[in-house]
Amino acid sequence: MPIKMNCPSCGKTLSAPDTAAGKKAKCPGCGQIMSVPDAVRQAEPVGTGATAQTAGPGQTSAASSPAADDQSRQPCPECGEMIVKGAAKCRFCNSILDPQFKTLLKSGTGSRGEDLKQIASYQRGVILCILVQFLAYIAYGALSRVNPIMAAIPSLVVLGAVIAGVVFAVLLAVRVYSTGAGIAMGILAIVPCLGLIMLLIINQAATKKLTENGIKVGFLGANMSQF
Repeated sequence: MPIKMNCPSCGKTLSAPDTAAGKKAKCPGCGQIMSVPDAVRQAEPVGTGATAQTAGPGQTSAASSPAADDQSRQPCPECGEMIVKGAAKCRFCNSILDPQFKTLLKSGTGSRGEDLKQIASYQRGVILCILVQFLAYIAYGALSRVNPIMAAIPSLVVLGAVIAGVVFAVLLAVRVYSTGAGIAMGILAIVPCLGLIMLLIINQAATKKLTENGIKVGFLGANMSQF
């Protein structure tokens, strides 16, 4: 039975013979070199896939019966949805389940894994800058009515957060978009109020990039232990 796998670089679904398990293979789409895992199957919708069998007249297909379907599926350890046993990736939460695929993702078969790690690191910096600016603005609004002199403190905090946010925004936008877009967004991030909007846009783009590659992203960004 052919081994199904996804290229960790371009996401293209590939097929290799059983005899290729454990060997190196080259993606015909992007040229990425990867290791062929043991025979695993991608999660597919209920009632489809290679387990389906054709029943004769007056017979019930064993593969399509509820009992057989229950035996061929298991809950995803991350989200709890029912997926095919031995699935390399959950089709609901996009979590990578196959150990060999996780190894490929961490190593990135080159610089891919390191790029994702850098994106996650810069995104966390952007998120922290956004939170600091929000809190500093609130503190400034409260102190400016009570003690204008003390209100200078959150103003300095905002200034520091804006500078740090610009640096992280440029580094992140360059990896998520392009060098030109990163520089342009970094310049726009300096503008008051508009800067926060730009940080939010870049943060959303980073979240999409990470989740597409099976990285779970929370309120404060991705857990770096996933790399």
